[in-house]
Amino acid sequence: MNVSRILATLSYLKKEQLFYQVYYRFRASRVKLPSYTQYLNHSLHPVQAKVEGLIPAEGRCFSLNRFSFLNRTHDFEQTVDWNYNGHGRLWNYNLQYFDFLNDASLSRDIKAALVESCAEALLAGTLKPEPYPVSLRIINWVLFATRESYSSTAFEKALKLQIAYLRKNLEYHIQANHLLENYISLWLASVALQDQALYQFSSEKLEAQLQEQLLDDGAHYECSPMYHSILLGKILLLTDIARSNSFAASGTKMLVSAAEKMLGWLMKFCWKDASWEPVNDAAPGIAPAVQVLFKKAQLLHIESRKDLRLSASGYRRFTEGSFEVLLDAGSIIPSYQPGHAHCDMLQVCLRVNGQSIWCDTGTSTYEAGPDRLRERGTAAHNTVTIGNNEQSAIWSSFRIGRRAECRIKHDEEKLAEAIHNGFLGAAGVFHRRKVEVNELGLQLTDTLENDGMLNEKVTGEAVFHFPPGLPVIKAGEQEWQAGDHVLIRFEGANRVEMEDWPMALGFNHRENAIALRAYFTGKLETKVFCS
Repeated sequence: MNVSRILATLSYLKKEQLFYQVYYRFRASRVKLPSYTQYLNHSLHPVQAKVEGLIPAEGRCFSLNRFSFLNRTHDFEQTVDWNYNGHGRLWNYNLQYFDFLNDASLSRDIKAALVESCAEALLAGTLKPEPYPVSLRIINWVLFATRESYSSTAFEKALKLQIAYLRKNLEYHIQANHLLENYISLWLASVALQDQALYQFSSEKLEAQLQEQLLDDGAHYECSPMYHSILLGKILLLTDIARSNSFAASGTKMLVSAAEKMLGWLMKFCWKDASWEPVNDAAPGIAPAVQVLFKKAQLLHIESRKDLRLSASGYRRFTEGSFEVLLDAGSIIPSYQPGHAHCDMLQVCLRVNGQSIWCDTGTSTYEAGPDRLRERGTAAHNTVTIGNNEQSAIWSSFRIGRRAECRIKHDEEKLAEAIHNGFLGAAGVFHRRKVEVNELGLQLTDTLENDGMLNEKVTGEAVFHFPPGLPVIKAGEQEWQAGDHVLIRFEGANRVEMEDWPMALGFNHRENAIALRAYFTGKLETKVFCS
């Protein structure tokens, strides 16, 4: 056990998190769903909303016992085991979310049978409730009941018990997107129950969390485009409900304001083709598509905030001719919940003529182990590493102890320069990177320094990852060609080596790809232009 690492991790937590980490563990064995009877006498009211892809649902359920999540398909022999963990905890969570209820191609009978099966497992105590899957399940069950005019004794009882359970088991110990999803779910539940006290509580808490979790540039503060898009989809969904239900009309202004900011960030962050780079635990097929989000916003007459520029999230994006460049110059935020943060400070991702040249290597698993550590590690990103040292002390699945800090030194329209101290303890140097785009292309300048002076005793390794299938060949002593027309020139490299790297193209989906590793001391210039 690394006590110093654990203490460093705990030092960043809120006092509220520490208290509830202990409190929830102490009372875990006493939590019984049937005891949460607060809303059993409430009537269930329809909640009208058009989901329209805001909750991705297709291709997840095919029958009463066949499911596919995270690129893994499973057939249950008879009835569904709602506790099944054969494909990992995240797969089981996806099973419990019930997003597939929003799949129009799945029959009503299958949906109803699965809802009843889960409701009976909850009422019998064979499926223990957990706040996060409960939050998502409440939303999907309420929308299903409205859309299909569905009702049954077991379903309604299980739904109301879960709402009361969630109200008393909010994820204060985790915070971040989990707590925001809790309040989103309770807000929708309050409309379904027409409960004014629950509506007032969830509205106030939701507004407070939106103020805390949305940065000045509109980004969700975990800086993952996947979670940003998931949460934006839910905010648009609630806005639709608020505008069509007089009970919740007072929430419209708060929701629209949040949606405008989140749309503004997404517009500035995304590539020209409206896709995003899979940074910070983002993966394809989980969140609603960017086009879907903007279409829904248009239908709701919500405009994105065009006055916002990338700032507080740490990202900078530059465009010049055929070049698109994304730079990550942000520190780890929020400090008290770094679960989705990677060692990617000063990473640069590059597209030329819409073709990905340098890309983030993605995320294929949340399971603790070597794959998870590698994918969060420094060498998995287009930045500089020094030996086997990491920028920050990542460990387990979602933990970080010692944290690097990044500071932006220059911030202009086509130029940015930033520095981080992640290697100061291990190697005695800062890493500084200057990024500049102009009519000739892209130029990176990496320096290892201390006290403002070059350190020519420490060897750094600038790593650049290319997408699977993109041919990369040596074109000269210090030059490499990527694809047909992109030339990369290293000036100041001691040597450049090509290596294989497993690229994550989604959860449980990896393909082999190429990376270049340029070794240098003191200073390295990397120039990219079209040949």
